[in-house]
Amino acid sequence: MAQGDSGREPPPSGTAPEVPKVAEESNCAGLPLELFDSDRSIAEDILKVFQDKSVAGSGHSLTTGQVLEKLAVNIASHHNDLFKSLLKQMCVLTKSQTKNSPGYWTLRKEFWPRR
Repeated sequence: MAQGDSGREPPPSGTAPEVPKVAEESNCAGLPLELFDSDRSIAEDILKVFQDKSVAGSGHSLTTGQVLEKLAVNIASHHNDLFKSLLKQMCVLTKSQTKNSPGYWTLRKEFWPRR
């Protein structure tokens, strides 16, 4: 194997990675296309919940408790680190100024649905 050769075949010329339906329906610039299917499913679930105005409102925001309730409960323990990483890439955490108030996560603008 040549130096720098990963041992993987390059994709056939003229083909592109499959774009998931949720990515086609929303502006998801920055979402890595090279995720495994199970990993991509986690990213899509994050998008779906934060883009659902009945759940996250028009500001596409959830408290940390809501993130745990709506998303984290469905994540297998071996995917916890991936979930946290994707959440941090796709959302911004705003910490509360008061001790007993929750922080909230807001979907980054580049992931908001197109109008």
